[in-house]
Formats: sequence, structure tokens, C-alpha cells
Amino acid sequence: MTKKTLVIYHNSCMDGSVSAALSVLAEGVSSDVYTMSLNYPHDGGDCVDAFGVNIVDKIVDFGGVSKIMLVDFSIPPSQVAELFSMVGGDIYIFDHHDAYKREDVLECGVLLDGFKEWVESERCVFKSNWSGSKLVFDYFRREVLSNVPFDINPFEFERFVQMINDRDTWVRKNKEAFSFHEAVSGDVLQDERALLGEIVRADESSSGCFKITEKIKNGFNDWFKRSLDIGDALVLYRDDIIVNLVKLFAVVHDKNDLVPCGYVTMDCPRSLVDETSEYMRSVFPQSSLFLFLVEKGGSDYMAVSVRSRNGTSLARNFARRFNGGGHPDAAGCYIERSVYECITKLAM
Repeated sequence: MTKKTLVIYHNSCMDGSVSAALSVLAEGVSSDVYTMSLNYPHDGGDCVDAFGVNIVDKIVDFGGVSKIMLVDFSIPPSQVAELFSMVGGDIYIFDHHDAYKREDVLECGVLLDGFKEWVESERCVFKSNWSGSKLVFDYFRREVLSNVPFDINPFEFERFVQMINDRDTWVRKNKEAFSFHEAVSGDVLQDERALLGEIVRADESSSGCFKITEKIKNGFNDWFKRSLDIGDALVLYRDDIIVNLVKLFAVVHDKNDLVPCGYVTMDCPRSLVDETSEYMRSVFPQSSLFLFLVEKGGSDYMAVSVRSRNGTSLARNFARRFNGGGHPDAAGCYIERSVYECITKLAM
């Protein structure tokens, strides 16, 4: 049976897609590589695909996986231990979200040979000030650069990785990073949600990972330059949209029994959440938490992106109350429809 590498990454995220593309490049063109993009579980349980299938069971049924790379993403500790055992320790985790604790992971696999050494090694990262793509690139720098086209300037390629890092970690002084993201993210992430939890060949799908890999392999220099050229104009257009959306739909609330601080609620496209929250921080100085309904769906739960003022950790603390998580000031969760409706009705 052919040995396969499976790259698992954060769904609908530029950093996730770039992290995965760099991982695919590090493996080389001769490798049999597959990808799967996932979201963190919202109920505190195991990580599952779009149909509720446990991802460990799905990987077992897929068969032949001998190496696993989790990039810009991680899974519950018990599942980490299962995958470690499945591939004989040939597993990498480069995640910066602080979603799971190293000590909890260690406890779940303490009886496995080599598990403690792996958890404490540079191949296993659960928290970092760097983005997933920066972590992957720094670890596999030689392998990645040896597999990109010869006409790509390595310093320019590293600049590309740094832009992804700076946008994902909110280094606002790097304005180019935000312009570049605005220019490319729509196309790259267009089909990601439809592929949630699907195992696909790295060189044959419409995933964000595939699109980034193809851009790197074919015409990277022109694509990178053109994206930077148009990014500034797109930022101005987007900002005008945000101002009007906030005027029309944002609702300000006082603190109450459900939310311990002043907050703002608003329906918002996922693609605009980060920049809308940045704008709200300036126009709603009395509010510390910003709740964005990004998906209603037909279920009893609402997908909510949560943002807070930098340095407060209110977003992650709020999300964890509903079995969500994420960064200290940028997180997400699923809230029961009836509860979220109560939160949105408690207006000033």
C-alpha cells in the first residue's frame, strides 16, 4: 500500500491554507500528499467532519496514512494520542491558537513510546506568537525553498510568508500584509467551506491549499506583485462597505447577566469580521466585546465570531463559556439559538 502524508489545516483561513501549502512543498513533488481542512469542535468533544464523522475514524477508513501534519490547527488531546499511535510517531503539530494545553496532551498519551519526547520537541507546538505558516516555514525552510521554482527570490518568498504571519497576528504597522490579504483571500478561500472535512489530493482539488500551491509553482512573482498593487484600492472599497454596514446593523448593549461588559452585536459576513471589529473598537469606545453572527443555518446553534479589545482576553473567555475558543481577543463559538436571541435583545 502506498504511504500517504495527510496535511490537516484550519478551514477558511489564509494562514491555514498557506501553512498547508508550505507543508505540501516541504514534502516534495514525488510524495503522495493529501489535505483535509477542519474547524475546532464547538461542543468540547472530538473533532469531526461536516457530517459528524470522527476524523480519526475517517483517516483510518481512508487507509495508508503514514505521516500527519497538523498546521495552523490542532485537535483534542485524546485524538492527538490516537493519531500518534496510528502513524508510529511521524506527526507534526504547528498551531498557535492555544486551543489545547500541552500538559493535557501529554496526559492522554503518557503510556505511548516516544510520546513524551515528541510533545516536548519542536515538532509539537500548541501556542506561539507566530502564525501557523511562519512556524511551518521556519521548521521546513530548507525543504520548502528547495521545492519552489528557481526564479523565485528566496527573500521575496520569505516576505510573502511574513505578510501572512503579520496579517494573522495583527501586526498593523505592516499595511502591505493587510492589503495583500484583501486582494487574494476571496479567491483562495472561495471553495473552502464546501470541502470542510473532506480528504482530497493536494494536487487535484479546489482547496485553499491547492490554490496557494499552484500560485507558488506557476507565476508567483507576477501574482505577488499584482496582488500588492491592487490591494490598497480594495481596502478602501471594503472600508466604505464596513462603515455603512455598522451604521445600519450594529446594536449596542449594556452589560447584563449574560455578558459581563458592554458589547455590540451585528450580523456580518465572515470575511469582514476582523476589519469590522477593528473599526468598531474606534466608534464604540464604551464597548469591550463584539459579537458577530456569521452563520444562522437551520440548526439550533448560531455560529458567532467574537472579538474584544486587544489585551483583554474577553473574546476567548466568552467563547469558552460556549465550548468555543481561539485567540485571546479573536475567538469563535456556537451558541444556542434561544440564548443568542436573548443576548441580542438586551439592547440599550
